[in-house]
Amino acid sequence: MRSVKKLFSGFSLFVKAYEATKHQIWVSIKVLLLVTLFFAVMMYIAENSANSEYSFLDALVWTFVKYVEDPADVTTSPVTIFGQVVGTLVGVLGIAIFAVPAGLIGSAFTEVMEKDSN
Repeated sequence: MRSVKKLFSGFSLFVKAYEATKHQIWVSIKVLLLVTLFFAVMMYIAENSANSEYSFLDALVWTFVKYVEDPADVTTSPVTIFGQVVGTLVGVLGIAIFAVPAGLIGSAFTEVMEKDSN
């Protein structure tokens, strides 16, 4: 019973941390989505010149799939130099997609724990 109480206490701290940073998290998600759409457009421009069958949907799917490194390889990898550069930038952005919200919640979690201990 005591461990259940600790579990709910920890969950309560997480909820407080999320509540304290939810505006910043949503702003960062919106910015990251806009940047993702920008990179999808850049990927479409780069790859459509080399392959006329490459659609914007292919570019958009590839960009989102790149974030999680899909093992099924849903779409083909970029073949142009510009497409490969864009792909590299998308890979770096994939780190930010998870790191920014995690950092925001982590710092708020620390603040909430300090407030609760006082």
